[in-house]
Amino acid sequence: MVKIREPLGSHDASGTLRAPPIYSKSFINRQARKPPPAPTPAAPDFIITGTVTPDCTGDYFYAGDYGGMPSYKRQDSAYSLWGTFRPPPIFFLLLISTTLTPPTDPWWAKGLSPNFLGNYGPQLGAIGIATVSLPP
Repeated sequence: MVKIREPLGSHDASGTLRAPPIYSKSFINRQARKPPPAPTPAAPDFIITGTVTPDCTGDYFYAGDYGGMPSYKRQDSAYSLWGTFRPPPIFFLLLISTTLTPPTDPWWAKGLSPNFLGNYGPQLGAIGIATVSLPP
């Protein structure tokens, strides 16, 4: 026979006896072993699409400022979307390339506007039009 020393549960404000929750040790251990939920991946800042060679398409995320303008890197960091401005007169040159310096490999460019959205033309052996758009 089990001898109970204290009353089980407690009374709430209305005087109703509330029993404590009953948990087995295996339930408590299972709760402790649950992995933490995976963090929600950040949404990309821009998406580049198109039939292009070499392939610069993909999701681009903010990577800091470069030369006074924001720059973005593809998820695998192989390509960057960045801009530069040249005074005088000031004009903007937006590029998709493998480096944040004047490219020596195939790249795409769009000029005269600081707006990253739109079509970029192929340069130095690149093929196809790359289109920069916002994620859905």
